[in-house]
Amino acid sequence: MDIVEWNAQTRSETGKGAARKLRATGKVPAVAYGKEMEPTKLTLDAILITELIRLSNWAQALIKLDVEGIKEFKDKTFMIRELQRHHISGDPLAIDLYAIRMDQKINVQVPLEFLNAQEIKKLGGVLDVLEREIEVMCLPTNIPSGISADVGGLGLGHTLHISDITLPEGVEVDLPPEYPLATVVVPRGVEEPVAAAEEGEEGEEGAEGEEKAEGEEKAEEKAEGDKEKTEE
Repeated sequence: MDIVEWNAQTRSETGKGAARKLRATGKVPAVAYGKEMEPTKLTLDAILITELIRLSNWAQALIKLDVEGIKEFKDKTFMIRELQRHHISGDPLAIDLYAIRMDQKINVQVPLEFLNAQEIKKLGGVLDVLEREIEVMCLPTNIPSGISADVGGLGLGHTLHISDITLPEGVEVDLPPEYPLATVVVPRGVEEPVAAAEEGEEGEEGAEGEEKAEGEEKAEEKAEGDKEKTEE
């Protein structure tokens, strides 16, 4: 996604009371920090954060800050490290921004996009998603908005592993090839008829086996009787 540019102001007041006052004026308390900079307390417009988090890939956003002309921020790029939101409204309450280097790979969570799930429904199965996002390693400029995972070729009881998906160029994962992402399960209502059919087949085979055993037993009895008559 494109780089987001935000204006910010420094702040000195801290604590819950100061944070409530900021939010009452449409502002959100923020902290910017990184390996090569001291933590800086900032104030951001709530509308800026709200507009960003409406996007599905907001967690991968690259952010440039213009902090009252402070030169230290001019050449730095940030990502959201932590975002606190209201548990009901979802409004941003506080945000932590972490400085990254554009020439170094970073770890970031990326959502998985499961394709052709309708093919599984045709088989009578249900896709059980085990992971909705995975952590990848890549340069900030290569962060994908999502990674496609095609489940159309899976059969009942089959599992999609990390080795079954194609990662974008320059993107890596630190997961074993057999790591499961989703599996196709058969609903209970579908299993029962199959089980019943198998039991029916076993019943028929059992009945046939009993009839055969009875027939063989009668044949043996008849043979013994004929033998006794011959000896007499």
